[in-house]
Amino acid sequence: MRRFLLLLVNLVCAGAALAQQDSIKVWNKYCSKADTLVLFEGGNNVIQVYCKGWKASSIMLKSLDNTLKIAKPDIKGDTISAMAMPYTTGAKKMRLAILDARTKKVLKTLNCYGDVIPTPQAQLGKLTGNQHPRKTLLDQQELKVVFPNSFYCYPYRIKQFVFRMKDPKLELTRPVLGNKIPVDILQAIKDAAPGTYIEFTDIKATCPECVVRTLDNLKIQIR
Repeated sequence: MRRFLLLLVNLVCAGAALAQQDSIKVWNKYCSKADTLVLFEGGNNVIQVYCKGWKASSIMLKSLDNTLKIAKPDIKGDTISAMAMPYTTGAKKMRLAILDARTKKVLKTLNCYGDVIPTPQAQLGKLTGNQHPRKTLLDQQELKVVFPNSFYCYPYRIKQFVFRMKDPKLELTRPVLGNKIPVDILQAIKDAAPGTYIEFTDIKATCPECVVRTLDNLKIQIR
């Protein structure tokens, strides 16, 4: 009976430990893949931790490898946030430990994965590719910034661009402030002949705490 009770206690403790680990949620604020801790070399990374049933002030973050540096954390509500600076990509170790701030007991250890940031590009709404039906083009309301084939999602935004279009009946060059597609440009697309190219040039983009940068031109053919 005693051995049975000891086994039962061990199972309960193990179950409680697993439940505790599962209650800890960790993510990079600027990674669109929430279930994988991807950190971007040279980018903005903010590791955020939420632990159900715990105060944020009772949690500590600690890097276990010199390939990952963690800044002093900031606490807001039930979430702890800290800037992270990865110094590797690929298979090299970047381990992050979540600790009980009082006892220094490790509550959870995670493997972080490094990635590089591709050059940002302009994209018309949700469209990829350089040929689209007229109706699909008319359904797009804005020009936005994307990082091709990457989970990086730092909030870049379009500040301005120049729209250009030329077909047998109409030639249009239209500077635009902001990222929204004006009504007159949508009308020009609606009236253009099939096969006409529309082009977004002189595209300026910015983000919090970064300088304005010029993105490559975007050219799309109306089908």
